[in-house]
Amino acid sequence: MIEQARALRRFALAAIVAVSIFAIGGATGSIAQTIPQMTIVIYNNSPDADVYPLMSFPGQTPDEWLQGFFKVKKGELDTKKYASAGTTRMYINCCAAGERGIPPGRSVTIKLPLYSPLVTVIDPTKPRQLIEWWQGGNINLYQSPKTSGPPQALLSLWRDSTQKAIRFASGPPNCAGAATCHIYSTTTGNPKPNEPQQLVEFTLGAAPANPNGAKAGQPYYLFDPKNVDYDVSYVNSAYLPVVMEPFGNELVGYVGAPTSIDGFQGAVADFLKSANLAKGWPLYIADDGKVVPGKVPSVLEIMAASVVNAPGKPNDGKWVAPPKFRPAPANSAPIARLIALWQDCQHGGSDPTCPLINDATALLRANFENYIANYKKNGQTGWGCDQNKQPHPPSPAKLTDLQLLQHLYGWVQFNEHCGAKANLLQDTPGYADSARRQSYQKVKNQFDELQYWKDVLKGDYGSFHPYVALIHGPTFLDAPYTYAYSVDDAVGNMQTDGTGLIIAVGGTKNLPNPDHATPNVNFNYAYKSLSTGNFFKKFGRCKPKPDTPTNRNFSSFAVPVGVSKKVSDCLITFIDNLNRDYQFRIAANHLPNTWPWFHKGIDTDPAAHAPVAASCSKNTNPVIRKEWCDFIFVYRKRLDDARSTIEYHVQIREPPPKS
Repeated sequence: MIEQARALRRFALAAIVAVSIFAIGGATGSIAQTIPQMTIVIYNNSPDADVYPLMSFPGQTPDEWLQGFFKVKKGELDTKKYASAGTTRMYINCCAAGERGIPPGRSVTIKLPLYSPLVTVIDPTKPRQLIEWWQGGNINLYQSPKTSGPPQALLSLWRDSTQKAIRFASGPPNCAGAATCHIYSTTTGNPKPNEPQQLVEFTLGAAPANPNGAKAGQPYYLFDPKNVDYDVSYVNSAYLPVVMEPFGNELVGYVGAPTSIDGFQGAVADFLKSANLAKGWPLYIADDGKVVPGKVPSVLEIMAASVVNAPGKPNDGKWVAPPKFRPAPANSAPIARLIALWQDCQHGGSDPTCPLINDATALLRANFENYIANYKKNGQTGWGCDQNKQPHPPSPAKLTDLQLLQHLYGWVQFNEHCGAKANLLQDTPGYADSARRQSYQKVKNQFDELQYWKDVLKGDYGSFHPYVALIHGPTFLDAPYTYAYSVDDAVGNMQTDGTGLIIAVGGTKNLPNPDHATPNVNFNYAYKSLSTGNFFKKFGRCKPKPDTPTNRNFSSFAVPVGVSKKVSDCLITFIDNLNRDYQFRIAANHLPNTWPWFHKGIDTDPAAHAPVAASCSKNTNPVIRKEWCDFIFVYRKRLDDARSTIEYHVQIREPPPKS
C-alpha cells in the first residue's frame, strides 16, 4: 500500500468539511434557494497514463430527490414532478485543444449542486426546467499514454452531432482543482460498453419515504443531503483499477481494485491465458471491428448483449448474429463449458454444483410461470404491464435455454414490458415463506455459493462463473472488496454518510483512509423517552462534542469495524434536550469479533455490557451512569446467507428522567 505524500494528505484532510451550500436563483418563485452541494475528487495515481473522466447524468421523471427537497406533499406528486432534463454529459479536461485529462500524479475537484436551474423561475409541473446532478450518475474513466492525447473512443463522443451546449440560468457545477468542465446535453445516451473505459456509478443524497407522508401538510419524501451510494461496476466489465470511498467521512475504507494499471493489465492477461478457466473468453468488438484489448466482459454482460430479443421471430432467444464479441460466445470454450454444466445438471448430472444450479433454475422457472400467469392482471398485481404487447417469451414452451441463463446470471426477474418492480424474484409464489425448504433467501444463498465455488477467495476456482475468479481471485486481480456479479452487494455496493466521493485510478495513494472497507457497527439509539418526553438533540460520531442533529425517523448510525482506524478509537457522544452530555466508547479489549451472539436475554448478559461499561462509567452525571450506561449492550448476529454475514449492534437507551 503506497504511503501518502504528507502535503497531499494535509490538503485532502483540510478539504473534508460538512456539506456545502450556496444560494442561487431559479427557485420556484422569486426567493433564492439554498442548494446543497457535494464534492467529487478524482486522483490519477498512475505514473505513465493520462486519465480522462466523463460524467453523465440521465435525468429523472418524476424526481423524488427534488420532491423531497422541495417538500412536495402526497397529493402533489403527480403534478409537481420536477422533471430533470435528459442525458447530460460533463467532459473533464477534455477534449478541446491542449486538454489532456488528469495527468499522472494530479487530481481534479468538481462541486456538484443538487440541481441547476435552466430557467429563471422553475415550474415543477413542466419538463426541462432544471438538471438534477445527484441521482444515478455515471463516471466513465478512459486512459491513454501520457501526453498522447484523448483516446479515439472519447474523441468520437466529443464529436457527437447531437450534443448541444446548455444555457444555465444560474448555479452550474463548479469545476475547481485543476478541472475544466464542458457540459452538453445529448440524445445518444451513455458511452457504449464496447469502448475502452471503466464505469463507476454513484447516487448522492437520499429521499426516503416519510413515515408521516400520508398526513396533511407533511412532505411525502424526506431529503438527506449527507448520504452517498457508489460502486465500481466490475459487475459489467473490468478495464481499469479504480477505488472509491466517501468524501467527508474518513471512517470508511475503499472498495474497488487497489492495484496499478500495469498490475491490473497483467492480471487480466493471466486470466485470459488460463487454460482451464478463461482461455477463449469473449472480448468486446469496438466500432472499428477490432477487439478492445484488456477489457473483459462478465457473463452477465455477455448474455445481456448476445441473446436475440425478437418476439415472434425464428431467431428469438438464440445467439445474436453477427456477434458483438470475439470469439463469438457460441464458439467460446469457457462459455460453452458453463452452458454444458448447466444443461448437464438439468438432466441429472452429478457435478457437486448441480443441486445449487437446479434450485436456482427452479426459482427462475417459477418466476417465469408467475409472469405468464399474471401479465394480464394489472388491476390485481399493479405490475403496469403494457397491454398493447404480449409477454415475452410468450409461454414456457418458447423460453429458450439462453433466455433462462440470461436471467440466471443476471439474477433478474422476468418482467418484459412491465414495471421495474413487477414480479420481483423474492415475491415468486412458493418462495416468499422463509420457513419453506426453498425460500427465496435460501435459494439466493445457494446462488452466492455458486459464484464463490469452490473457494474463490483462496484460489480454488470453479466453472459456474469464472469471471468472479478474475475479480476476487488471489492469483488475478485479488480485489475482494468490490462487485464481481449482479448481487455481490456484501462487498460491492457501498451506502454510507458522506458529502461526496473520492475516486482514485491506479492505487490507493491520496485516499484519506487507505484501508479497505469493513463491516459496520450499528449504533441504534432510542430517540425519545415515551414516559418523560426527554430526547437526544445531537450525537457525535468519533467526536468529543455532539455535532449531528438527531432524526426521529432514522435513529441509528454506523461506524466501521476498521482496520488501522478501529471502532474502539471512536468516542460516541450525545446531548439531550436538558443539555446533559453523554459519552462512551468500545473497549479495545472487547472488539466486535469477541461480542456475544444475540440470544434471548442478551440485554441482561454481563458480557454484552462489558465492552462499554468502563468508558461509560466516566460520565459525571450519576443518573446517566445508573439509568443510561447500565442499559447499553452489544451483540453479534449471524445472517442466514451464503457468507454467514455477521452484523454488529450497539443498543442505546433513551435519555433517562431528570435527576
